[in-house]
Amino acid sequence: QIATNYELSAGVERYEYLKMLKGEDPWEDLQPIVLTEAGTIKKPIIVRGIDPERYVGCTGFPADSHEAVWLTVRPHGGVDRCPHCGNVFKVF
Repeated sequence: QIATNYELSAGVERYEYLKMLKGEDPWEDLQPIVLTEAGTIKKPIIVRGIDPERYVGCTGFPADSHEAVWLTVRPHGGVDRCPHCGNVFKVF
């Protein structure tokens, strides 16, 4: 018996395969986030992730208000704040 693509795939390849089966773009989560407002503690900027942590580049609000600051956002139940502009991020 020949193994299926699902049986042969693992890790990122399986994630990509499962997303494509659903008709979804597997790399949609890697697109830049268009901010319509600054992130606050009550209403943080939600970033999606499949790993235990997500790297987020903040350029401020409005966009490009400061140089990119790279933050490591972890799903620890709390939020992470940009040290330059105060934007608040939460991984989902």
